[in-house]
Amino acid sequence: MREIICIQIGQCGNQIGTKFWEEIGDEHIIDVKGNPVASKVEDIWQRKERINVYYDESKSHKFVPRSILADLDPVSIDSIKAGKLGKLFKAENMLNAGGSTGNNCAKGLYTDGVELSNQVLELTRKEAEICDSLQGIQVIHSIGGGTGSGMGALVISKLMEERIARVTTSFTHTPHPKVSDIVVEPYNAILSLHSLIENIDHTYLFDNNALNNICDQFLKLENPTYELTNNIITRVMTGVTAGLRFHGQNNQDFIKLGTSLKPYPHLSFFLTGLSSFTIPNSMVNPIVSMSELANGMLNPQHYLATCNPMVKSKNISLVNIVRGRIAVQEMEELVATVKSDNRKQFIKSSSIHSVVCGVTAKNRIICYLYYQYNSNKKPFERDFISV
Repeated sequence: MREIICIQIGQCGNQIGTKFWEEIGDEHIIDVKGNPVASKVEDIWQRKERINVYYDESKSHKFVPRSILADLDPVSIDSIKAGKLGKLFKAENMLNAGGSTGNNCAKGLYTDGVELSNQVLELTRKEAEICDSLQGIQVIHSIGGGTGSGMGALVISKLMEERIARVTTSFTHTPHPKVSDIVVEPYNAILSLHSLIENIDHTYLFDNNALNNICDQFLKLENPTYELTNNIITRVMTGVTAGLRFHGQNNQDFIKLGTSLKPYPHLSFFLTGLSSFTIPNSMVNPIVSMSELANGMLNPQHYLATCNPMVKSKNISLVNIVRGRIAVQEMEELVATVKSDNRKQFIKSSSIHSVVCGVTAKNRIICYLYYQYNSNKKPFERDFISV
């Protein structure tokens, strides 16, 4: 089995990561303690077949996430232990140092985070030894806080030195000046950026300004909670990993995704988008039409990072992932039409790949879009300007 190890760093990384495990637990039909749940879902065999990509099965037939949770501040780890998913994770894989970086990247990178990063690395080695065929490591963090940026950069650098996995992917939350009152966030982001460039194969970007705009425009919510914005992020994460966790047509794992999106090694920062947005646990889950998929493909309002690449740049590559019962040929025809109608937005050698995963996300057809533009520097230019 092509296993993935998940590393959650800092308060933001652990909050998003915990929501991610809750979402994929629902998709694989296991409860909050890792026990399989009896279900009459017709595609249950598909949902169970590749469950070992992210979970280890214990002798008691419980499924335990292959995850490491780390934060210098014990508050976030303690809240997870006390929450509904507290019994899901391995107790020895939940780490804290009994302190806080105080939003200081240097403390996470050079002082307080050094010992904890070594513990994370040791646990990662142990998890890798258990795997039959480790595919990659997935890091979830924010580069605005001290732990996620400083200790996150340190862990990522050490993972590269150890060469534990072939591919390292990060889901990175970036700061935005409109939704933050912490003046040092741009400094933290800049100081950790070098580690992402040099050591991460694929980085998927998010920021709260884009997420708040989505909640305002599409969900009609002016003051969304972090729980709601984290839910939007995890919907993209479940889409990115759907090809790893389920069989599908033209499925792509982390390595193939990188091949599809990266014409050059350092073009590793990807924009993400969703074709439709709904309030979590809503009783109304409309089926998305093909026209809605087409309209959402190149619409900057659907991006989860604040960036409008259509102003001074062109599309280099795009991976279009759809979850639901749809023919690949129908999807290919739609993509060809979109590219033909928006020819000026693509370079001549641009590539577009379509992936169809038959296992739906809570009975909806959802389109996940991953972009590679030559203007993906925009989210980081904000940090340099702020400094």
